Amino acid sequence: MKRIIMSALSALPLLLSGCNMGPMEEGELPVAEELAAVEQQVIQLSGSGVLYNDSHGRITYTVTNTGDNTKAQLVLRTVNSITWWKSLDVFPLYNGGLGARTSRIETKDSVHEVTTEYRVNPQMPSEFRLEFWKAGAFNIGVFVTHADLSLDHTKGKRITFTWERD
Repeated sequence: MKRIIMSALSALPLLLSGCNMGPMEEGELPVAEELAAVEQQVIQLSGSGVLYNDSHGRITYTVTNTGDNTKAQLVLRTVNSITWWKSLDVFPLYNGGLGARTSRIETKDSVHEVTTEYRVNPQMPSEFRLEFWKAGAFNIGVFVTHADLSLDHTKGKRITFTWERD
């Protein structure tokens, strides 16, 4: 019995982190450490690429033009095989600090694509943070990564984040 309890306790951090380890594709490099190294720096996304990639998951992005310079359109998408809860939260940044969350979009079960907007507004700062969350054990949300973006670089754009692996 003691061995069972010790095994369960040693597995607890993996359960709480929401780790659903899947195989990484050959040549994939973890990007999360690179983003953590530039924490609190605004990044510019263009074209397509990988935002997050490690054994806990992979999130890619694609940037397209909408022509509407009054807003940045943000899309959270999951591949059909991912049905566990995923979330994208949007926070305004005030001198590097987070303001109150302005929106949250979520996928779960058969909902594989959701959209929100960050609008040009004189009361809102020109920089914002996106936080990516996923379901963990016991219905506990697990933080995955974040990206700080500038409205100047994103307005008139549709940025689609696709959760490809979990």
